[in-house]
Amino acid sequence: MKNFIKVKVIGGIGNQLFIFIFGLAISEQLKAKLVVDDSLIHFGSNKSRRMEITNLIFDGYNIEFKSSRLPKLLIHNANTALNKILWKFFQLNKRTIDEDTQSKSQFRFAEGQTFSGYFQDWFYADFINEH
Repeated sequence: MKNFIKVKVIGGIGNQLFIFIFGLAISEQLKAKLVVDDSLIHFGSNKSRRMEITNLIFDGYNIEFKSSRLPKLLIHNANTALNKILWKFFQLNKRTIDEDTQSKSQFRFAEGQTFSGYFQDWFYADFINEH
């Protein structure tokens, strides 16, 4: 199945909203489902964070929220050095697109892409209209 756009949320509610709205804009343009994944959220400095945007109501959109248990189990009592190693391990997926990759002129949005980062500027979502 490639008829989706996936965003991996990180940070608190504000940062989650930035990447969520970015993903929503892209998925709407591509007429694809938006998958919101929390598998990276627990690697930040605040280990108690969780995906907060599931508490908001988004009627009329094709959205799936995915909660991952593996990272929570791995880092629950891990120290900072171990968390950095685990973060690198989970970031090895070359198919995950960050802000730098997405900002390059040769980048093209397509179904099946996964994004991770903060995407804290409308430029990132507006970029789809330029290509």
